[in-house]
Amino acid sequence: MEKRHAKGVADRRVEFWPDSDAMAWVAALLPADHASAIRNRLTAIARGMQGHHEPRTLPQLKADTFTAGLLTTGKILSNTGDGTGMGGTDPGNGAGSPDQSGCRAEIRTGGTDTTTVAGSGCA
Repeated sequence: MEKRHAKGVADRRVEFWPDSDAMAWVAALLPADHASAIRNRLTAIARGMQGHHEPRTLPQLKADTFTAGLLTTGKILSNTGDGTGMGGTDPGNGAGSPDQSGCRAEIRTGGTDTTTVAGSGCA
C-alpha cells in the first residue's frame, strides 16, 4: 500500500478539460488528505459567505471561492452576478487576506512542498 501511495503522490497533477458554453473543468489529483482538506476549506468559506443578501448557491460560492483563491488574493467583497466569481474582488495585501467571513487561507511553498493552512474565524 505504501509503495502504491508513493507512486500516486509522484503522479499528482492538475488537469484542464474544455466544456460547452465557454466553460471548462479544472481537476487536481492529490493525496486524499489534501483533497479532503481543500474541499472542507472551500465549503467552510462558502458557508461563511451565505446569507440573506447572497443569491449564489453553495456550489456556486465554492466555485467562486476556488477561482478567487487562485486568481486573486482570495478576498471576495461582493458578487457581480456574472458567474465569474471575480467581481468585487480586492487585490488586498497578498495571500492570506481574510475573506468576508473572517476566514483566511494561506498557501506556503517551500521547495516542492505546498501546505494549506486553515485560518481562524471560519464557520
